[in-house]
Order: sequence, then C-alpha cells, then structure tokens
Amino acid sequence: MKRHPLILSLALAVAVTALFASCRENNVIYSDTHTFKNNTWMRFEPEVFNVDVSDSNECYDIYMSARLDTTVFKDGDLPLIINIYNESGERRMFNGHIQVRDSENRLLGKTIGPFVDVSAKVTKYFYFNRAGVHRFEIKNNSSKYEMPGVANFGLRLEKTTIEYPD
Repeated sequence: MKRHPLILSLALAVAVTALFASCRENNVIYSDTHTFKNNTWMRFEPEVFNVDVSDSNECYDIYMSARLDTTVFKDGDLPLIINIYNESGERRMFNGHIQVRDSENRLLGKTIGPFVDVSAKVTKYFYFNRAGVHRFEIKNNSSKYEMPGVANFGLRLEKTTIEYPD
C-alpha cells in the first residue's frame, strides 16, 4: 500500500521534467551540427548554416558548441568570427568565443573519454532586421591556419525568454 505514493511521486517528477524540457525545446528555432574531416577546422573555411527566421519581432539567443579532442586541442578557448547575411545581402558581424578551460586550466563542459563538449551563448537578445533565410558564416579566429582537435561545431538559436523579477 505504501508503494503507491512513491510511484505517484516518481511519475509526477518525470512529468514535470518532461514539461520543462518541452518548454525549452519549444523555444529552439534552429539547431544543427557539422563534423570536420580529420577533426581539423581550417581557418579560412567558414562553417555555413542557413537559418529560416519567420518572426523578426522576436529576439533570440545564439549558442555555439563544439566537440574537442583534448589530446590535441590545448587552447583555453575557441575564438570565432560570426557573419550573418540576410536575403538581400546585408551583413552583420561580431566576434565570439567558446570557453574551453577555466582560469585553473580545468576543462569546462561534459567530457566523454578524450573529448569535451562545450557550448556558449555568444549573443543574447539578438534581433533580425527581417524575416527570411539568414546565412551564418562562422570562422575560427585562431592565429593557426589549421585548428586540430575540433571534431564538430554546432549552432543553435532559441527565442529569448525574458524573466522578470517578482
């Protein structure tokens, strides 16, 4: 008889977790990841993502992620140049980076064997000038011609959720 409250509590916890996960997923308007040949990102070869933005009245948070081979990638961060082009060719450009290690050289993110998955919100409250397909061209901004140890790179856009204090 005492098992019923435990089962009910577990079912409720699973339902609440699923509800919060689905709310967050509803805010994602784009998510994609590209894999690099030989785990190397060439400096002058941008990663291109075509994102269809249907609502230019919303603001968005832009996240970037990478899976890095820590036996090869020893830098503290992954510097980026982000160019965003709309359908009429207008360009917006800014710099960003993904922090890989903290000030004490500890890896940030989730480690999986020799790999670490790291991500960063590179800009928040971003507005698109107009709806339509926007081309994101993202380059690594390293001083090296080849950036070894980068297995993949991803882009995710989410509608910004603004929380107001009570």
